Amino acid sequence: MTSKFGVAFADWVVPEKVRLGDYSIEAKVDDHFSAKSRSSIRISRYELPAFTVKVAPDRPYYLPGQDATLEISADYLFGKCVEHGKVRVTEEWNKSGALAEGELDASGKFSAHIDLKQKIAYLQSIQKQTLQPVRFNDSSVAVFLTDASTGRTEQRRFTLRVSLQPIHLYVAQGPLRSGSERSVYITSSYADGRPASVDGLIEAATPNEAGKFERSPDAAHRTPAGTFHTNRYGVGRVILPDVRGYQDR
Repeated sequence: MTSKFGVAFADWVVPEKVRLGDYSIEAKVDDHFSAKSRSSIRISRYELPAFTVKVAPDRPYYLPGQDATLEISADYLFGKCVEHGKVRVTEEWNKSGALAEGELDASGKFSAHIDLKQKIAYLQSIQKQTLQPVRFNDSSVAVFLTDASTGRTEQRRFTLRVSLQPIHLYVAQGPLRSGSERSVYITSSYADGRPASVDGLIEAATPNEAGKFERSPDAAHRTPAGTFHTNRYGVGRVILPDVRGYQDR
């Protein structure tokens, strides 16, 4: 059971004859069927690596129009770089299809280019269907590197993040103040989670000629309701005036 801070600790002694592979960890809220989340861990035999694989993406996250460039390198445990090793980059769920393949050069490096157009298009299609902002998507990527001299293969896993927006906003409404004013709390962060200090405008949607609220109103059916500024920690607050008869956007 998690504490009031949402943290739980549990010890599990892995049996000596446990079946190797992936195991799932699930957390859920009682009496709330949809409020659950799942993660996984992998149990495998430990073997001392012959060399280590390093992966350095050129960006912490990627936006529409950007592709990923990964600098891949490998070094033996005694310090010498691995030369002319075979490199294969795949997604965790699709190991049969390679995102990139190549060979380390004489300095032990390989630059892999990953096309992200399909991932961006997928996020855009979801946002278009739901008419809701889609913040980001993380892909689990694995790099397999085979030493040409020994045939030994080592791997490195990492996460590749794509986002439709460079800055993400999260809004929480506070209780009503005197009269009908309402406090609104806003947090802002870059797509990789770092806090972002921003200035912004809050608008309220007004009804159209038919007296209905549109999900994506044009400028003629929006009215300014307030401005906000988030500090260096990405946190801000604004007090909205009486917006009864409008819908927050």
